[in-house]
Amino acid sequence: MTLSKQLKTYITERFKLNYQETWACETVDAVAEDVLPEK
Repeated sequence: MTLSKQLKTYITERFKLNYQETWACETVDAVAEDVLPEK
């Protein structure tokens, strides 16, 4: 799973968003490492 996919999944679950929502974000990969919790 790519970092951007992991980030979208994390945010979607965290804030109970609609999984069908399309995202238009150019900086997801850039911030994913800082946002995702350690595993």
